[in-house]
Amino acid sequence: MKSFLVIISVLAFALLLLFLLINNLPLKKQDYVVHKIDTIIKIIPQKEIKIVEAKPKIKFILDTIIQTKPFVATIDTVIVRDTLYAQFMFPDNLMSINVRRSSDSVLLPQITIEKTKYERNWYETAAAFGGGLILGLIIGK
Repeated sequence: MKSFLVIISVLAFALLLLFLLINNLPLKKQDYVVHKIDTIIKIIPQKEIKIVEAKPKIKFILDTIIQTKPFVATIDTVIVRDTLYAQFMFPDNLMSINVRRSSDSVLLPQITIEKTKYERNWYETAAAFGGGLILGLIIGK
């Protein structure tokens, strides 16, 4: 049993020495690629459509003259996300229309690819090998 432990400790020391010698050689840098995806929401404002006090064309259907008191007819409503405002003034026969549309938004994905270098230190490689060796011995018993 003692000879087995001596052999294992000599092998572990030899492997550690071998790793130190190998890791003193110029380091090989490993490349890896990182992909990042960001989504940007761009809001595009819409132009307002406005007609202020336009004189509409009037078409008389009957020859009879009807006396009516002056009035102002208005509509102010929201359709889906758009606002509509219309106004008619009588007897001036003036019409105003205002349409405000909601802002439009566009999703713009931005994909960023970065190439970075990664290098391992000598003790990381030795620790991984030594840990694997010890774990293998533990499992093997």
